[in-house]
Amino acid sequence: MARLRRLEEERGEEEEGGEPLREGTFLHRLWELVWQTPGAGEGEISLEELVDHCWDRALEPEEESSSGHPYEGYRALRDDPRCAPRARFLRFAARRLGRLQDQAEESRREEGVAVINRLRESVNPRIVVDGVTFSGRCDRVDLTSQGALLLDYKLGNVAGKKPRRLQLAAYALALAQPLPILDGQKIRGFAYLGHKDGKAQGEMEAPFYRWYGMKSSGNLAEAMNEAMEALKNMAAALKRGDYPADYASPNCSWCPYPALCRRGESQGEGMGEDQGGEDEIREGA
Repeated sequence: MARLRRLEEERGEEEEGGEPLREGTFLHRLWELVWQTPGAGEGEISLEELVDHCWDRALEPEEESSSGHPYEGYRALRDDPRCAPRARFLRFAARRLGRLQDQAEESRREEGVAVINRLRESVNPRIVVDGVTFSGRCDRVDLTSQGALLLDYKLGNVAGKKPRRLQLAAYALALAQPLPILDGQKIRGFAYLGHKDGKAQGEMEAPFYRWYGMKSSGNLAEAMNEAMEALKNMAAALKRGDYPADYASPNCSWCPYPALCRRGESQGEGMGEDQGGEDEIREGA
């Protein structure tokens, strides 16, 4: 079985290409359906199995999804032979991420930590910094008997993506304010769950980080301080009307708007496949 799994991983990891934004939306829908299933995360049925169970339904369009917007579906992954290699990789990646989450949920149950509620796509962090309002949408917030965890699904790799941590750190800042939706819960950490590498990366206090196979807890307070500094800088730039493009920014590797950017023209190169999706933090006056 171990050899078969290695062969599956080798074959799955060879598949590249695809439409990152559409694939990211599809995977968000898939996990929404997985977590809607009664008993998900409680050991009755594995999340890896639920990926297969919910796959076909996630391909179908919906007039209104949890985000409040129509979901166009992705039937081409099933119906178009040209998409077969990419569909195979996405399914492999989702199943692998299901195994990681199964491991986390098993560890949680063994340590006697209960899940009070799982908030999915319904948490909209909002914070005002120096007169500028920043808002976003969090994929998942687990309210447990020991505090709240913020979790965000990514299409690409997450290991080693330190600059990205500011997104969820900013959400943690916003949710640290007294909010009825969190029922007084303290934020105990956050993590990104990456489909391409099947790993978790973030800042989580003990014992949570161990559940997700992370080597250390990181530094939640430091990440939140960095996020506040970044928000202050963004607010100041917006007020000045001064925000020149920074084509050397590491954020370029996961920006969801490469089609609107002139980075490729200036550097003669394309954008990476690791797109952020529509759930990144955004700002508004």
